[in-house]
Amino acid sequence: MGKLRSPNFFIVGAAKSGTSSLWQHLKANNEVFMPADELYKEPAFFSELKKNPSMTSAEYLNIFKEATPDHKRIGEASTAYLTDPNSAKSIYSFNPEAKIIILLRNPAERAYSLYCWMVQEGYEYAGTFKKALGLEDHRVDKKIPNFFEPEYYYNYLYFRSGLYYEQVKRYLSLFKNNVLVIKFDFLKNNFHTAYSQICSFLDINTNTLSREAYNVSRDVYSPKLQFILRKINNQANKIVNKIYSPTYYSSKSSRDFILKIGLKKQKPAKLSMEVKKTLIKNYSDDLKKLSKIIDISFDDWIIDQ
Repeated sequence: MGKLRSPNFFIVGAAKSGTSSLWQHLKANNEVFMPADELYKEPAFFSELKKNPSMTSAEYLNIFKEATPDHKRIGEASTAYLTDPNSAKSIYSFNPEAKIIILLRNPAERAYSLYCWMVQEGYEYAGTFKKALGLEDHRVDKKIPNFFEPEYYYNYLYFRSGLYYEQVKRYLSLFKNNVLVIKFDFLKNNFHTAYSQICSFLDINTNTLSREAYNVSRDVYSPKLQFILRKINNQANKIVNKIYSPTYYSSKSSRDFILKIGLKKQKPAKLSMEVKKTLIKNYSDDLKKLSKIIDISFDDWIIDQ
């Protein structure tokens, strides 16, 4: 048996900024190997705050066991790597030559989209985005995960997790020219151009693409109901895993089947312009600093409004 190959590129975030779509398209490229199912898309091994604490190095590398010499690039897409303050150093220690891809979305839109996803997945009980923002000052000093906040710590810091400057700076300081920053709107509105740029950065050929959207949030009947369904779903999974095995579920969709009860067919309502303008104003100092280290001007974020 040959030596397992290890990742040489990472999509590190930001959460709800097109990382799932990029993962889908890159894993369809015959020169790229990425975990096939969303269950393994985000192992978060280099995030002490997010990863499964029992995951060993051997188990992490085993995720990429099917990679072959024909795969020029082996990667994963763990969005916790951008917000976790220690992930950049951990990845650099693992592979200082790794390529880093960062997708950035208008921070106000991203914060709201993250809230909608957290509600959909049953991790957020706050009934409105405004209430969730109001809880942030309380949550920042809490030990998370816990019973009421069972997900990744920074996913509950909707505003703070969108302060991009320090997050991006950590990667640029370590990986230099091996970092590519792409704006979400550019990826969305100029998809083929952006994707070609990403393939060029990874030194791979561009594959034939579809324009299907991935990981689109759905509206729910009630955030509190969805929160309860998540608890029931997790207990059901524990029972199934005891009877069968931890690898019984073949996909995230099958694992989280109970959550589907609380989902509506339509997408969540759009973020109100009033809240969006207030958030962008609060983000302005951080975005101005960010514009000095990457090729996205402060005005580009204002245009998004």
